[in-house]
Amino acid sequence: MTDDECAQDEELIARIRGFDRPNVRNPEWVVRAARNARLEPAIACVIAERTPVGPSTLHTLFARLRQLQAEHGLRAGFRRYSGALGPEADRYADHLMARLAVWRHRLGAPSEESDGRLESR
Repeated sequence: MTDDECAQDEELIARIRGFDRPNVRNPEWVVRAARNARLEPAIACVIAERTPVGPSTLHTLFARLRQLQAEHGLRAGFRRYSGALGPEADRYADHLMARLAVWRHRLGAPSEESDGRLESR
């Protein structure tokens, strides 16, 4: 990892910690696992606030979600990630998309048109 990437990660970690109720435990793990999985940090925060787990599990979850989103797109990837079917999967995807908008705003992340990839720098 380059010095620039380290600085960017530290800035993201500080921003995640800076909220009154961040709901994301261990932002260091979240940011680093997101980078390793090439997943947008805001998407990683959405998943991490729902799934407080360790770093290796985060990496596995993020890599799976990244694969689903690469194959099916952002919302459809969330839908498939849920493991549910029909209206329940749609509600789950809608909820995560709403949370993603919040996290993108908090982190100053890419617009809604983003495909969710963490850019290679």
